[in-house]
Amino acid sequence: MSQSSQGGNRRENTTPRRLWAAGLLSIVTPGLGQLYNGLPKRALLAVGLVLAGQAVLIGMAMIPPNSLAAGILHFSMIALYGLLLLAIVLDATLGARRAGGITLKLYHHPVLYIAVALAWFGFGFLFNAIHQATAATIKTAIPGTSMEPALLEGNYMLAHRGYYDENTPEAGDIVLYLKPGSDVTVIQRVVGLPGDGIQIADGVLRINGEPAGRESVDQATVTGENRKSAFSYFRETLPGGASYI
Repeated sequence: MSQSSQGGNRRENTTPRRLWAAGLLSIVTPGLGQLYNGLPKRALLAVGLVLAGQAVLIGMAMIPPNSLAAGILHFSMIALYGLLLLAIVLDATLGARRAGGITLKLYHHPVLYIAVALAWFGFGFLFNAIHQATAATIKTAIPGTSMEPALLEGNYMLAHRGYYDENTPEAGDIVLYLKPGSDVTVIQRVVGLPGDGIQIADGVLRINGEPAGRESVDQATVTGENRKSAFSYFRETLPGGASYI
């Protein structure tokens, strides 16, 4: 009699887990379905995997998809991330079936569910902002010696992809672009705008027939693999006021 009574109390104190609820919660916030099933460690694992996947996507965004291999790699990472999210939803749904009925804990309070979901959405906005900023950033090595000593061959620089989609080039800007018909990155400084006449005469830059301002600054030597180059530093000033060495 006593054992039967205790068994009845255990059944009364358990709450069934519904498949649709676990799946829906996982769609809203990865890991929340596992928490709903009474598996907090599994919930943390799901969140950790999603955060790791997002970190990989942010890192991948810095690789410009200017080749077939890079494009395939980007698509593969996005597809794997999508499969990860789907796997988490399926795990929560099947976990609800396995759990049957569970004893509710403090972390099953609806207020906590809402707080976790709101925190996840806030993080989602932050992730999108970081991802967009990263996707607009290109890390590239200086491909040649034409910009020395200002930019040294082999050094790395960051560039903003698509900047000139919303802005117009200005004299003095350093721009990167792909050489037409190839995937070779070219780095050059803008010294003239549309309509300007550009000429180099005796090593002096002339814009619309007028020499750009130029003053000697210093002497320098740049050394590299199997080479040693001597430079004279000059500060050049363009008609619009842009100045550089």
